[in-house]
Amino acid sequence: MEQKAVTTSRAALEPASTSKKPLHTLMRCMNAENPDQTEIAIAERTFSISKSITEGHQLAKMVDQHGKSIMKLIVALINRQAEFYNVRKEMTESQAAMIAQTLVDEYGVENIEDVVLMFKMARAGAFGTIYGKLDGETIIGWMALYLDRKYEEMERQHQNRKHEINDIHQS
Repeated sequence: MEQKAVTTSRAALEPASTSKKPLHTLMRCMNAENPDQTEIAIAERTFSISKSITEGHQLAKMVDQHGKSIMKLIVALINRQAEFYNVRKEMTESQAAMIAQTLVDEYGVENIEDVVLMFKMARAGAFGTIYGKLDGETIIGWMALYLDRKYEEMERQHQNRKHEINDIHQS
């Protein structure tokens, strides 16, 4: 008896809200009174540097279009990060808001997805170890380190396109 292979796409396994628009899912969850941490984790899994480069939403434009909700999202991401590290002294809302404003002011041409990815990579230890203290200087430093990786990926993609074009012209 012949068996048919059953394949299930990744999108079919994820809730519709996270498979189609992870940024909107993240905004909805993070701005909720009691955010669904599992849904946030699922949404974050879909972010990548490559997608940020090709499909990202510029931070300054998002703030211009969505104002307070984007700033609240960034503040929520900062607070979530502080909770992850279980820092000795809690970060105040005022501190988190100032850090969010600094990210928008200094990195407004980058994407909101970059902020999410920077925090995700920091949690994975990509930028070093945190010893009981999380502050604006640390987070801004992470952003610079994250952007080094993003720009390396952009350069790699650019070189690949150049090679593809050269291969087509040589054929």
